Amino acid sequence: MVTRGMQNSRAPVRVGLVLNDELAPRWIHNTIEQLLSAEPLKLAAIVFDKRVRARAHRLVPRSMLFVSWSKFDKWMFSKTDDPLAPERRTYAVPTITLAPIDGNAKRTLSRAEVARLRECNLDVLVQLGSGDLPNELLSCAKYGVWTFHYSGRAEAEDEVALFRTLNAGTFTYEIALRAATGDPHCAWVLCRHVFAIHLFSLHYNLALDYRRRAQILLRRLSDLHREGWAGIAVKETDGNAAGGRIDCASLNRVTLSWLIRSMRRLFARICFREQWVLAYCKTDSRTDTEHVMSDSLAVVVPPRGQNYADPFPFEYKGKTYIFFEKFADEGPGTICCAELYGDGTLGETHQVLTRSYHLSYPFVFEWHGDIYLLPETSNNSTVEVYGAIDFPNRWELAAVLLRNVLAVDATILEYQGRLWLFAAGLGGLGTEWSELSLFSTDSLFGNWHPHPKNPIVRDLRRARPGGRFFSHQGFLIRPGQDCSERYGYAISLNRVDVLSETDYKETRLTTILPTWMPRGLATHTFNQQVGVTILDGEMLVPRWIPREWKLRAFLDGSRLRMRPGSPPSRVMRRCTLPLPELLSIHSISGCLHEVDQARKSPSTAKTQNLAARLLFPQSHDSSSG
Repeated sequence: MVTRGMQNSRAPVRVGLVLNDELAPRWIHNTIEQLLSAEPLKLAAIVFDKRVRARAHRLVPRSMLFVSWSKFDKWMFSKTDDPLAPERRTYAVPTITLAPIDGNAKRTLSRAEVARLRECNLDVLVQLGSGDLPNELLSCAKYGVWTFHYSGRAEAEDEVALFRTLNAGTFTYEIALRAATGDPHCAWVLCRHVFAIHLFSLHYNLALDYRRRAQILLRRLSDLHREGWAGIAVKETDGNAAGGRIDCASLNRVTLSWLIRSMRRLFARICFREQWVLAYCKTDSRTDTEHVMSDSLAVVVPPRGQNYADPFPFEYKGKTYIFFEKFADEGPGTICCAELYGDGTLGETHQVLTRSYHLSYPFVFEWHGDIYLLPETSNNSTVEVYGAIDFPNRWELAAVLLRNVLAVDATILEYQGRLWLFAAGLGGLGTEWSELSLFSTDSLFGNWHPHPKNPIVRDLRRARPGGRFFSHQGFLIRPGQDCSERYGYAISLNRVDVLSETDYKETRLTTILPTWMPRGLATHTFNQQVGVTILDGEMLVPRWIPREWKLRAFLDGSRLRMRPGSPPSRVMRRCTLPLPELLSIHSISGCLHEVDQARKSPSTAKTQNLAARLLFPQSHDSSSG
């Protein structure tokens, strides 16, 4: 019954919602209003399953410490538009109220209730309330009952499931939208998303998660109308999910650990601040696909209170220029440029583009003989491209490629006669790290068409762009940001397997961790061009120690040294980090087959071995015997 498609049907998708009560969280009411205004969807019924209210409160254990912390957590992280705030609204939609059959609130439906539900002729029934559902509901909708689940968790209560995920101490969690059709051993998986988790606030995680659920649900319902059931559903047998009861002792233990982590984080913020720096090295380009690294990285440390990030090299008339974002600890970013001389030293910084809104990620490229700059302008809700008037110092707005969008780190690729624009965040609030969207066109100033598979990547470990595409021995590599532990934590290198107007597939090869720099916290942009390899990094520096002491303290105990014979300029300090072939990727092609084999039979040791070969080929080869 559920395998029939709707590809040729233009009738709107008839949707029913299952709630616990008329008094529902604000995010549910916002979802209902969006369903009512969506043209391809029709909200046909709202089902109130009030039998779970008393039972739901018994699912979540309570302890004095946990209750006190929960109240403080909600006070700290709740906002005026808190999606969890309860509201009561009414709609011109048929409603059905389910009542318990006996005094024990047995989870069954009467024949009359089942008949009323089937009269609504529902395509989809969506569970937005809490608690498990009666089995009779599974046969009341053509495409089953859609529910959200935290992967690996069997709890019916979202708060319990997310709390257990927090208890595990992981930096990410996966949420899946499934459709149940009556078979308890089989679930139809409609989509999976991996998001970052806030380790210090349950309320913050729940609020952001419910906003994401509304976006995911509306998108998949629209996909059902456009592509049909066969285009969105994947049959999957669910494995063993972790469950179990959480007692008060566990709540107290985890709450104490959260308090300790919060105090440590507060102490770190008081005593230290974060600063972004640049690191580069000259490369010997022997062939088009082989780059031999120098024996050290030059690290550019900006002045006090300043940050340098998102570096992009560009060669023009035999000279190499480095474009990057410059921003203060407080204030919008601007685009700057500095020339990289032949001896490996970097010239003075010049500001080349500034606006009233934040600018970052200066993607510089050439198209049809002209040079263009594509900075991130998400604060203006646009994707803007600028043309060079007097390279590299003067630029003027050439076109607005996309309007009224939240697009971060837009990256353009010219491939097989078309232009492809990759950008993150177009899925709405909270997708800046976790969703990658794709657009294509025949001309830079033409109409950009969204890809039918958008978002093409739903994984915060590689979705957000992290640099320019590059080819290596015939393979196309896409740098992406790994935001699993924090924003821009690491750089993921992904091989593009399929790129067409109808499909997109990529394979994650390896990750460049911030450990290339002592006391490194993050690294999120990686670029290679003929003659230079460059990336950025974030580190912790003391707040109140004089700058000279800070640099000396940073160098002590590390392999970071001042470049001999190159005195620091007034605005930059140049240092070298002797890590031989740190970012060399010339061994990627030799590991591509190994990646395919690792995907078929994954192994932690094998994955670590592969990453070691990619980042430290000489060290790996010398120790593999």
